[in-house]
Amino acid sequence: MLNAQNIEVSLGKTRILRGIDLAAPPGKLVTVIGPNGSGKTTLMRALSGDVAYSGRAELNGIDIARTRPWELAAMRGVLPQSSSLSFPFTVREIVQLGTREGVADTGRANVMEALERVDLSGFEGRMYQELSGGEQQRVQLARVLCQVWEPVLDGKARYLFLDEPVSSLDIRHQLQIMNVARDFALRGGGVLAILHDLNLTAMYADRVVLLKDGRVHAEGAPGAVLTDDNLRAVYECDLSVSRVPADGSVFVLPHGAAV
Repeated sequence: MLNAQNIEVSLGKTRILRGIDLAAPPGKLVTVIGPNGSGKTTLMRALSGDVAYSGRAELNGIDIARTRPWELAAMRGVLPQSSSLSFPFTVREIVQLGTREGVADTGRANVMEALERVDLSGFEGRMYQELSGGEQQRVQLARVLCQVWEPVLDGKARYLFLDEPVSSLDIRHQLQIMNVARDFALRGGGVLAILHDLNLTAMYADRVVLLKDGRVHAEGAPGAVLTDDNLRAVYECDLSVSRVPADGSVFVLPHGAAV
């Protein structure tokens, strides 16, 4: 269980998070949504142990703030918004970083299978810097999957922390990566994902946390959170949920799509 209570973060003199409560149980995919600057990434960095915070955050009953980085690494894998490398590495070498002794189940995590899951079979020998942004993003996800290869280890759920995992991807790969996250949750792990796409949120999330100005504006099932009133209040524009445009303009809903 990932459980956070009264999380507050200040960067310099700026208060970013203001008393956030969040729960992400095993077997569930929990998404955090909200406009730019609402505190989504700061919240994930706090729960990852990367920034100092006040309040209390626990992962499987263990205080995140008091846990050493390599111990946290065995419990959750983190996919940041972006990753940069200063030295040349092959795709295989990047993904293998997730299988290092003391982090993953050494011998179980399969680099080739991880690449297959993110639709990068045959890419293992290519140089990471030569890939497109979307391909690099999927390589990093394969690395994170290797880090927590088994969603449940010794009876305890492991977690995927995904910060905008589909931001650089075409629609087919968006669906594929969200299916990977869903599968991880169905097999007993926990998933906390930051998303901007409200349709993908509605399709895949078990629970939704809607942030505004560093506070939780609404939390619950997608149908309860994704309402006209909530979206208007948070995004400050008129949005209609599940309505055909009055002017007959076309729109695409991927609810029936499959890969």
